Amino acid sequence: VASFAGLVAFPRMGAYNATKAAVVSLSETIYSDLITTDVKVAVVCPTIFQTGIMDAARGEFPAEVDQRIGRRMEKAQVQAPEIARMALDTVLKGNLYCSPMREGTVAWWLKRICPQFVQKHLTTRKSSQG
Repeated sequence: VASFAGLVAFPRMGAYNATKAAVVSLSETIYSDLITTDVKVAVVCPTIFQTGIMDAARGEFPAEVDQRIGRRMEKAQVQAPEIARMALDTVLKGNLYCSPMREGTVAWWLKRICPQFVQKHLTTRKSSQG
């Protein structure tokens, strides 16, 4: 499991973005290497959903950021059971990418079409949110 951050890089999250991008790249490589075998590979790139990531995170986040992320996790339309089901469906179909959330898929395609626009938009939104 990678993350949406492996496909679209967010400001001030360099280490997280890089590790998730590495998971995507490794999955793409293994997929290509094993495509003629019975071994199937998929990379799952969800956006935000309920996890324990904030509890396990190193460093401290301002309380307002922690609360905002918590609210977004709770409100997410797609949660872990649906993501797992979508991931399994992706593998069974022989597809490589699983982007369970619509907003993630749209943003990923937008980034592929207009990368600089997306990065500028993320930078502007991130800096205005603190």
